[in-house]
Amino acid sequence: MSRVFNQMYVHLVWQTKRRQRILEGELDTFVRRRIQEIALDQRLTLLAFGSAWDHVHVLLKWNTTCTVKDVVQRFKSFTSTEWNKSLSPDDTDPRPELAWQNGYGAITIRHGELPRVIAYVENQKLHHRQKRLSPDFETTQPPNS
Repeated sequence: MSRVFNQMYVHLVWQTKRRQRILEGELDTFVRRRIQEIALDQRLTLLAFGSAWDHVHVLLKWNTTCTVKDVVQRFKSFTSTEWNKSLSPDDTDPRPELAWQNGYGAITIRHGELPRVIAYVENQKLHHRQKRLSPDFETTQPPNS
């Protein structure tokens, strides 16, 4: 097959270990930058990134060669390993260690929903401050679990 048409969009959500509220400032910037780089390396298009202190939202245009499980594993392991290696080994570094909880949420998004989902993902901290959340986009657990 010489050409493939693909219009797949995936919204991913995962949490810091023990829901630690550490995603801000330098760490938040680092996670955003590394996720963008990893997505590019995996031939995925990052459409939106947002965090709300203890969890991350990522909206991607998917390709036909990656599995969700493998990409999320890369995002989580690369960001935590690289960040933690940058910390001072003598416990004097004021920056927190980064660890992610097991699991994640993955939701497919229709093309027509993209503007609304992009706005939601990019404004995570505001939505959480105002408690204007979309339960469909905030979960990493299946319904009734």
